Amino acid sequence: MTSNEQGRNAMARNRVLERAGSERLAKLVEAAGDATPVSGLTHNFYRYPARFSPKLVRAAIEAFTEPGDLVLDPFVGGGTTLVEAMVLGRHAIGADISSLATFVSEVKTTLYAEPELAALRRWTDRLGKAIDIFAPIRADSKYDDLGYLRHMDGIATWRLRKANNQALSSAKRLGAPRLQAFARCAILRTAQWALDGRKKLPTINDFRDTLFKNAEAMIVGSRN
Repeated sequence: MTSNEQGRNAMARNRVLERAGSERLAKLVEAAGDATPVSGLTHNFYRYPARFSPKLVRAAIEAFTEPGDLVLDPFVGGGTTLVEAMVLGRHAIGADISSLATFVSEVKTTLYAEPELAALRRWTDRLGKAIDIFAPIRADSKYDDLGYLRHMDGIATWRLRKANNQALSSAKRLGAPRLQAFARCAILRTAQWALDGRKKLPTINDFRDTLFKNAEAMIVGSRN
């Protein structure tokens, strides 16, 4: 191959790279203006404060990294960056001072095998019997310390506190720490829904039904 041919080939390669770079930049700019609700995969496991668009994260990862690269998020928050990096074939590391952030991020990025998802599905089927306002409970003080029962210590919220305790007790019966973490995340998500700026608190039936729906949706998200 002559030097002229080598030069032409190099110029052609550069044009291809420039075009690819322009396309990635255009996608990044478009994604930055995206205002659609956060959805898909495991992104809705928990409504972490100040979440940002998975579309923007995905566009940024595609623009600045290649498959197999390492993506670092030093303020991981709800784990959006880690989830998108994994889906795009990148390695990912996240850190955060918040124990809630690291817990949610770990659950969102755990790869569950089909037998584990089947066990979680059976747990959701048992929630109807596990949450019973007339049944006794064995409260575990560690859940108070971890914040699972926060804002549920008033007269108006004692029923929700009892339902939450019963759900947490049922999660312990899953045995494997990975499965217990998944169930606790579903319970946290439901407790957040129950208390989030509501003028009227949901009934125990509403809480039970929403926990079932949340857990079902999370199983689908994990499988995806």
